Amino acid sequence: MRKLWLLIISSLFLISCGSEIPKSKLDDAPSGHYILIGSGDTYLKKTQDQSSTLELGSEKCTLYENTYIPIQTPALIAGQNHYRVNLRRIIPGCSFSRGYVYIPHVVATSRIDGSQGGRLGAFLSMLAYAEGTHSRYNIRFGGFTFNGYARHPRIVYCAGSLCSDAAGRYQFLSTTWDGLGYPDFTPANQDKGAVRLMARRGVSLQEVNNIRTFQQFSQTVYKLNLEWASLPGSPYGQPTYPMNTLWSQYQSFL
Repeated sequence: MRKLWLLIISSLFLISCGSEIPKSKLDDAPSGHYILIGSGDTYLKKTQDQSSTLELGSEKCTLYENTYIPIQTPALIAGQNHYRVNLRRIIPGCSFSRGYVYIPHVVATSRIDGSQGGRLGAFLSMLAYAEGTHSRYNIRFGGFTFNGYARHPRIVYCAGSLCSDAAGRYQFLSTTWDGLGYPDFTPANQDKGAVRLMARRGVSLQEVNNIRTFQQFSQTVYKLNLEWASLPGSPYGQPTYPMNTLWSQYQSFL
């Protein structure tokens, strides 16, 4: 009976495990630290002043949409709405490499532990909240932890009649994780894996970057309730969170 339940949950919790999982923009991230510009060009600025008041080339330099910008160290939040960054190389035509980038124009940025910040980081943190894992990348089904990120732990645990080997911040089944093809189970690869599962359901990084309203947020989350059973509208019979609760959590992570 337990093997039967495991088979059922493996089929339901993350549908289409055996189907090809498309790569996402996050898989193209450069080594080291970076910011990923969202939909729409923005600027690296010498100050946090409005970009319209700054001179192009000497006080602001264009960062093009959908482009990775390699930086020396993780981006730091400056004030309420800017990242402070130090580019690894000077942009052609730019007279400086240290400056500020408007946070709403950054869809993703690497953190010191290899995980994601920016609007993508906030959305992933919302998913982790719904899954009950929060900031923990080393947790498996049942609330137990595991040691090391060399591989998916593949430990089946049964709670009553429900059995699963789901693990990690986004509760990947081993069969799903195998289909992603990453060499290890590190936090950075878990984030990439979650983004690829989002892409399979039609949610791109640009869509995440463009979320500004409750309606936009809801439309995006509903696309993912066949992937994560904790999201509202999920058909799997497991407890789900109300959309307004997830919206509040998402906003708190920005």
